[in-house]
This record gives sequence, structure tokens and C-alpha cells, in this order.
Amino acid sequence: MTGPWVFDHVVVGASDPDATADFFAHFGFAVSARSGLSEGAAAAYGLAVGAPAVELSVPGAESGRIRLIGSELAADEYSQYAPRVEALDLYTRDMAASLALIEQAGLVTVGPAADFPFGPLRLQQVAVHGPDGVMLVLVDINHRLPSVLDDTAPDSAELLHSELHSVVCVVDDLDAATTFFTDAGLELRATFPLAEPAVPAFMGLPRPSTMRMSVLGNTGSAPPRFELLQFDDEPAPARPSLPLRPGALLPVFVADVNAAADSLQGAVRFDDAVVGVTAHGVPVQVQSEPLR
Repeated sequence: MTGPWVFDHVVVGASDPDATADFFAHFGFAVSARSGLSEGAAAAYGLAVGAPAVELSVPGAESGRIRLIGSELAADEYSQYAPRVEALDLYTRDMAASLALIEQAGLVTVGPAADFPFGPLRLQQVAVHGPDGVMLVLVDINHRLPSVLDDTAPDSAELLHSELHSVVCVVDDLDAATTFFTDAGLELRATFPLAEPAVPAFMGLPRPSTMRMSVLGNTGSAPPRFELLQFDDEPAPARPSLPLRPGALLPVFVADVNAAADSLQGAVRFDDAVVGVTAHGVPVQVQSEPLR
């Protein structure tokens, strides 16, 4: 591969982009741009030309954006253990305040909030159901990686939640998928087992499950990060990434598009970008410029 991949933002399929934008507004995201899909993008996503695209960002954050794409397709049904892009993570300054906000907004959590030791750290997590089955995970930990919550600007002090902190992708071969992305230029921060019972509970899984995770990121740990998760002994067929159905998530990287196209299966080019699947089943989009 030529040049490092830089994780930039995530595309989210939405049956009603405005309703999904309203959901994320509870957590500090605001609409920063609106447009419609070009002919090339529509063909790549399997959607109609001009389908609405709504960009969301947290005021003051320079990264960690979300791009909603309107999809009139039927939602996809899949196993909770299926390889797929699974969840979006945000930091919270105060889990109790976040839980109160969730209740006041009438939102529904996927499972009970988790609170458990994580090595030398203390970790709290709760997953929230968004429109079209999108899962948003709020994370409170006593040693955060960098985010807009660390900004010293007065407005940042008012923020309860961060920009997009991480995207979680379920894979069926963690070691191979991790190698692909480190070869692509992402930095591997850690690979570790997850055997804490509170984890499958807050994720709303139907039974106790153990798993392993790799945490990768851009140089200097700038958000967003990219997490790969493999379930132990929980085989399930992969969820197809395209066409872009409501609730589908597609991580977007900035890199050399020509080189990326050569490394992806089923690569489809459009508008100086490419969508495809890595050799180990991770759906991605690679484009030449970051979302601005």
C-alpha cells in the first residue's frame, strides 16, 4: 500500500436523516452541511441520485464527524455476532449525567450500564439504541485518549460528550484484520481479551460471550479511533455492507485511492473515492481528501 491510511469519519445509512440527526443532537452533534449524492456516489452505495447527505460534527472538534446518507432500502436483519461495523463510541465526562439525559430524552438503552475494572483503570459504558438500530456507546474512563473534551476553550467546558471517539467493527479473524490495518498505516495501541460479564450484558447480547479486541488509531492518537472485535466461538455470517441500508455503518479513510482500490475486494470507484471490502471482511471507503 502507498501512504498511510488515516481514519477520518463514518458514513451512516439512515431511513430518515433528520430523525437520526435529532438523535445525535442529544449528544452534542450539530448539522454542519447538507448535500445530495452525486451520480457516482449513488451508484456505489446502491441508492438514488440526490439522496440526502447530512454531515454532523461536535462544535469545536476538528475530527470525529458523522455523515448520514438517506436510504430508502429495507433494513437488514442479521445475527448480533455477525461480522459488521457494529457501533459508534463517544466519551462522556459524567456517566450519571449521560444516563439522566437518556432518560429525559426518552431514549432506550441496549442493555444495563456497565461499571468494571479494566486493568488499572475503571471503565463505565452504556449502549443506546439509535434510529434504524444504530448502536451508540457512551464511555467514561479515568484516563481518556485525546478528544474535544480536553480543549481549554470555554465552549468545550460545556460539552458532556465528545466527538466520535471510535468505531467498532466485528471481524472473524482479529489477527489478520489487525495486520491489514497496521500495514495500511494505522497505529496499534493494544490487543486484549474481554472476558468481563458486564460487556456482553451492556451490548445486549443473548448470552454470556468472551471476545478479543484491537484498538488502532491515527498518528498521535487523534480521534477517531478504530476498534476491531472478534467474538470467541460465536460463528455467524457476515452482514453485507452495500448497498447502504438504514443502520449500516461504513468507516471512511483518507489515503491513496488507486492503491486502496488494488487492496480491496469488490472495489467500486466514484468521485475520487472507492468503496470495497478488505481481504478479511471489513467494509471501508477510502477517499483522497478528508471531510471538511
